[in-house]
Amino acid sequence: MRSKFPLFASLLAMLVLSAGALWAPIGTGCSPTNPCLHGGSCSTVGSSGFTCTCTTGWTGTTCNISTDTDGDGILNAVDNCPLVANPDQADRDHDGIGDACDLDNDNDGVLDISDNCPFVANHDQADTDHDGIGDACDPDVDGDGIPNTADNCPLVANPGQADTDHDGIGDACDTDIDGDGILNATDNCPLVANPDQADLDHDGIGDACDSDIDGDGIPNVTDNCPTTPNPDQADLDHDGIGDACDADVDGDGIPNATDNCPLVANPGQDDTDHDGIGDACDPDVDGDGIPNATDNCPLVSNPGQQDLDHDGIGDACDGDLDGDGVPNSVDNCPLIANGDQHDFDGNGIGDACDPDSDGDGVPNAADLCPFTPLSQPVDAASGCSIAQLCPCAGPRGTTQAWKNHGQYVSCVAKTSQSFVEQGLIGSGEKDDITSAAGQSSCGK
Repeated sequence: MRSKFPLFASLLAMLVLSAGALWAPIGTGCSPTNPCLHGGSCSTVGSSGFTCTCTTGWTGTTCNISTDTDGDGILNAVDNCPLVANPDQADRDHDGIGDACDLDNDNDGVLDISDNCPFVANHDQADTDHDGIGDACDPDVDGDGIPNTADNCPLVANPGQADTDHDGIGDACDTDIDGDGILNATDNCPLVANPDQADLDHDGIGDACDSDIDGDGIPNVTDNCPTTPNPDQADLDHDGIGDACDADVDGDGIPNATDNCPLVANPGQDDTDHDGIGDACDPDVDGDGIPNATDNCPLVSNPGQQDLDHDGIGDACDGDLDGDGVPNSVDNCPLIANGDQHDFDGNGIGDACDPDSDGDGVPNAADLCPFTPLSQPVDAASGCSIAQLCPCAGPRGTTQAWKNHGQYVSCVAKTSQSFVEQGLIGSGEKDDITSAAGQSSCGK
């Protein structure tokens, strides 16, 4: 047995007896000095051999090999940064490499050393304000000193935060600065709200911001007829109102429309022959026998000189009583001037004299929407359609936009229900109308 023991002891020293316990060759022993390093405990094997039971984090014959190289308490086998201490094992991009040793923490393909957002993926490295901080992680993308969360133009520098229409979108990036529903690119007054885009002189500048509205070359502030072209600025009665727009050109206190001598002051309106021409300007005051040059009906006897439209032609011979350029025989409002002959409801009676211009059964006097499109059902009380009671731009009667899309859809739903209750539409049509409102962009 003695002759075999050294061989047996040598073989036994090569076997792992337990986790963390290794056997050393015979001949060293555990005394007088403990051969087990880093706090390992030594156990004698045979007469002179030993094994080491290593503390956590160490292995090897004498506990000389670390199982936690970086000493962060995480074993190398599971440590996502085995050579760099990171006990929290943080791994932002979940690539298995801990942030402490990951050269591309956000895994966007750009190394941290040159990444302008090392912890936020942004492979395009966009940097609007060129401050070295990528847009993806820059709290002030446009670099205007206003944090993105409070900036009304987060992508366009505007430190003044000007917002003409108070819609929360700064002028610098607002496609409709004045908030009138007309985009800046086509708005004839981009800085002044004018949804009707009125442009009296057709110069491409809206009346709301045109310094010369009538385009006569005279600035509004000095023009004696700012909305009526009159480059000569003629002012017969020197009252500061140009003749072109003066309701009383001769300044005699009698409106032009009823003044029998509108260009000659005659406050008494004396008319001896009652021919409608004041004595102050009538070359034949006694009426019949009036020279043709001044007779308002030189070919028809009219001693009274009646002249409904004050055009100098007596009614007795006037083929256009209201003076609107449309012969009486075809004029749809022969006694009221309406040169455009507008007849919205097509009933043969011009809008100018039609008591119900849109033919919806609600008299103009009570109709809040006198020109509702034909065939659209209207509310009996207001004369308005659903679209007019709930306009896309915002609550009717206000200049405000809808608070949100839901408020707009709610208005349409409630108004449609009212129309159903009035028997104006069916429930199916109501559902279609409400559905269409929900799919619209109104209030968004």
